[in-house]
Amino acid sequence: TSRAAILPKFCGADMELRKKFTSRQMQMGAIVSIFGSMVIVPIVTFVGNVTGKESLGYFIAALIFSGLFVVVNTIFVKQAAPFDPPVDPNAVGRKSPTVGQMISSLFTNPQMIVLFLCFTIFTMGSQLYTGVLTYFFRVTGNFPKYTIALTSRAVFSFVCTLIAPPLARKLGKKAAIVVGWFMVAVAGLVLKFGCYVNGEANIILTIICMCLVQGAMSLYMSFQAVYWLDCGEYGYFKSGIDNRTMSVTVMNWPTKIGFMFGGSLVGYMLAWGGYDAGGGAMGSFQHMDRFMTTMGLIPAVMAVIAALGILFFYKLDDKTAAEYAKANLEREQAEAAKGN
Repeated sequence: TSRAAILPKFCGADMELRKKFTSRQMQMGAIVSIFGSMVIVPIVTFVGNVTGKESLGYFIAALIFSGLFVVVNTIFVKQAAPFDPPVDPNAVGRKSPTVGQMISSLFTNPQMIVLFLCFTIFTMGSQLYTGVLTYFFRVTGNFPKYTIALTSRAVFSFVCTLIAPPLARKLGKKAAIVVGWFMVAVAGLVLKFGCYVNGEANIILTIICMCLVQGAMSLYMSFQAVYWLDCGEYGYFKSGIDNRTMSVTVMNWPTKIGFMFGGSLVGYMLAWGGYDAGGGAMGSFQHMDRFMTTMGLIPAVMAVIAALGILFFYKLDDKTAAEYAKANLEREQAEAAKGN
């Protein structure tokens, strides 16, 4: 939450720099994902084969990446310190808002509410898809190919980080979300109706769908923090309360709610599909059609609902967002001039 709030401060009020900065984060994340996708399953498999405990393999993999996480975040904190000085309570127009003002400025901001609800709906669907994807490869006897699928998706994701940002800038921030989520919906429908037919799994088509989902998300991920900052600029302009930093932290809420509800749904939907962990070498489903509905159709429907919400109710396009940011900067400069 703190990291998400601090990152945009590196860019000041420069909207283009904010977009470029977010794109670079996405590209670096894709590079790391390639490495992670190549080694996670082999680590789990190797430790499981040696010890006879697959769960220990997951623990070892988590331990390695958690250690790297600590190192990288320690470096980040040092780099971010100059951009996050303590607020001077005596500075003109820069007093920290009260907790009540923060809550009010968030939940009385109609554009923030729309963005929050739509991202939450989409994230719940995507978490459901992500949570059950492994089971598809397991029960169809293709778990060894899961590493190939994850690595292919990660490589494709990196390629998308290079070509998606310019395309997204041409589409505009709002259109990037709508187009991206409709693409995810298409991938979900193909997963449902084309990736398991007559008892046979089409792994190549499944990997293509996985890549399509990743590419679709790359469209708007290049603006991820900027959407929330735009809502913060809008709220600051309308209310006069500078809650932009807090607005960026809201970006994490749909993810947390998505994990909470979408992640919880995974267990229930696996039960609905009749999952049997002891059926076959790596489990089986009594109702494979229900499982494919869980993996493809339900996430697709949720993506469409979220996309339509953005299309009809989210009003902050590139032009209006830039106007609000400029007006807020000019107001701050005028207040600072009065203080001097």
